[in-house]
Amino acid sequence: MIATSGKIGGFVNATSLSIAELQFIANCEGFRGTLYNDSAGNCTVGYGHLLHMGNCTADEKKNGGVDQPTALNTFQQDLGTAQAAVNNNVNVDLSQNQFDALTDFAYNVGTGNFQNSTVLKDVNSGQNNQVAPQMGRWTRGGNGLPARRANEGRMYNGGGYATSCYVR
Repeated sequence: MIATSGKIGGFVNATSLSIAELQFIANCEGFRGTLYNDSAGNCTVGYGHLLHMGNCTADEKKNGGVDQPTALNTFQQDLGTAQAAVNNNVNVDLSQNQFDALTDFAYNVGTGNFQNSTVLKDVNSGQNNQVAPQMGRWTRGGNGLPARRANEGRMYNGGGYATSCYVR
């Protein structure tokens, strides 16, 4: 499910993540083999895999965890879900940068939030100049989110890929 696209009328219609974006998301999420509460206070493990809403219990933290190969497999499945949300809900052609930015956004905010977002409405209505500012509104829950949203917005607008999640 990575790095495939097709040409449609001279425009690249991306439908899967690029390798650069896969690396960006993995760097942003980082690997944690033990259960932890993410910046929004939800029980998480691996590469940002949400186990459930709300804090991890002491028993979960004591008994839970994941090795890196298992976390990578789960990460790939979660990315597939985010890619499907973009593919199933966007009704305009996307460049590779745009697809990657939207997939990162959907992965990070959750596919339900993505599906109901003004970001998606702006993409589908051709309001491309509003996509980055709308992404920038999704910063509750962590100190690194403003930089991540800035990177997604820059990427959406064709500005290239950041190597670090925290570089604006």
